[in-house]
Amino acid sequence: MRLKGSSNTSTEPSGWESRAIFIFGIVFLSTILTLATAFPDPTPFQYTTFRIVLALSVAGIAAFVPGFLHLKIGNIIKAGGALSVFCVVYFFSPAGLVASPEPPPPPPKENAKLAISSWLDKIDNGDYADAWGEISSEGKKRFYKNLFIETFENQRTPLGIAVERDIYGLSQINQLPDGTIGNFAIYTYRTLFKNVENHLLEQVTVVVEENEWRVLFHMFYPDPTTNSFGQIEAMKEVLESHESNH
Repeated sequence: MRLKGSSNTSTEPSGWESRAIFIFGIVFLSTILTLATAFPDPTPFQYTTFRIVLALSVAGIAAFVPGFLHLKIGNIIKAGGALSVFCVVYFFSPAGLVASPEPPPPPPKENAKLAISSWLDKIDNGDYADAWGEISSEGKKRFYKNLFIETFENQRTPLGIAVERDIYGLSQINQLPDGTIGNFAIYTYRTLFKNVENHLLEQVTVVVEENEWRVLFHMFYPDPTTNSFGQIEAMKEVLESHESNH
């Protein structure tokens, strides 16, 4: 018998609250396991979707925990707590704080010098279209084929044939100055071209792609151990002469 005006003061969680907590818990754990195994490297859109799903799942659990723990608090406080948990999970992404970047692929057994030699043969022979076909996918994103061919026709062809080419330096790095991650090898040659009086430094950067070395960059610049100003002027004369003849 219950007196008029009295209320049920039981703090036991209702059946639907218990079921809701259980369902949200299953969704939360299942989502984490699925994402960790099926999508180790998600796209930006997938990552945003995953964060929303996880944040909603955790917020749902947080909304029902006070009742499950027999805490007598208002609905506004419950909603505020759930919203706070949602913001923490979504905006701060706790999983992302401890994730380590994927290491670059190991270098292939083949010596990078073999790929560079094949590349230089094509460049020296003026086979720029074939050379572009050997560029890495990252290189093709940076240099369109027509622009690549035009650049080498205007900058490399006027230098003439390579009379001599000696290795000048070699280095290996895992990150480019622009932040690109990978396994890179940089070969620098001291090259004498027929139409240039002094040696130039020729730098070829290769990167590991599909377990083989691929060319990423190929640059020319004056040798600082000689008269750099004289080299620059000589290169200008050669390039201007080439442009005037075409």
